[in-house]
Amino acid sequence: MREILISEILNKSKEYILAHPEIKLSSYQKKKLSKMETLIKKGFPLAYVLSYKWFYGYKIQVNKNVLIPRPETETLVDLAISWSSLNKPKTIIDIGTGSGAIIVSLKRNIKTKTQFYASDISKKALAVAKQNAKGLNIHFKHGNLCSPFSKILKKNPDKVLITANLPYLYPKQLLEKSIQKEPRLALIGGKKGFEKIEQLLKQISKLKLTNSLILLEINYDQAKKLSSVIHKLIPQAKTTIHKDLSLWDRIVEIRIR
Repeated sequence: MREILISEILNKSKEYILAHPEIKLSSYQKKKLSKMETLIKKGFPLAYVLSYKWFYGYKIQVNKNVLIPRPETETLVDLAISWSSLNKPKTIIDIGTGSGAIIVSLKRNIKTKTQFYASDISKKALAVAKQNAKGLNIHFKHGNLCSPFSKILKKNPDKVLITANLPYLYPKQLLEKSIQKEPRLALIGGKKGFEKIEQLLKQISKLKLTNSLILLEINYDQAKKLSSVIHKLIPQAKTTIHKDLSLWDRIVEIRIR
C-alpha cells in the first residue's frame, strides 16, 4: 500500500518505486504521504484517497459522494457494447450514473449516431459524473430513475439501451467495513434490497419500448426474485442472467422486441 501511495505522490509507477528504494521524499511529500496513510488507517478506501479508480481502461475520478466503480460492472459494459454494435441504438441512458463510469465507457466505445444520457438523484454525484465526461457529448439530468427521460422515451421508444447499477444491498450488508465510507444512498436498495430496481422496472413497464435492451446490475441472490418481477411487469420481455468473473449472478439482461 505504501508503495502505491508514494508512486502517486511522485507520479511514478509502483515498479519504479520498488526498484529505487533509495528515493527520498521532500518535507512536503512526507506530509502528504502521512495524511494519505492516516486516511487509510481510518478506513477510507484507496480510491477515495487517490481520488480516482481505473474502470474499463479509463481513469474515473471519485470522491465520497459516489460509489467506487467495481470490476464486476465491466461485465455490464461489455454486454452493452456488444448489443450496440449489432443493434445501433438511437438512445442510451444510464440511470443512477454516480461517477459516470458506465456512460463514459459506453460513449468512448460506441461510435454510432446515438444520443447519450445519464441521470442521478444526487446533484453531488452528477457533479463528479460531469467532470469525468468532460469533452464528451453526454446529457446529464437530475432526477429519480427514468423520470427525467419520460418525454424523450415517449417520443423515441425504439432502439433504446438503458443501463443501471442502482443500490441493491440489504441494510445489514452496510456493516461490511469495505463499504462503510461510501454513500449509503448509492448502496442500500431498501429492506428487500432491490426496491429501487423494482421502481425502475415499473417505470419502464409503462413505456412502449421496442427493439430495446435493459441491463441491470444486481446482488448475487436477487436473480430469481427479479426475474419474477420482470415477468409480471414486462411479460413480453426475454430475460437472461449473466454471471460475473466470480460466477455470481450479477447482470440481468432484459430484451424487449
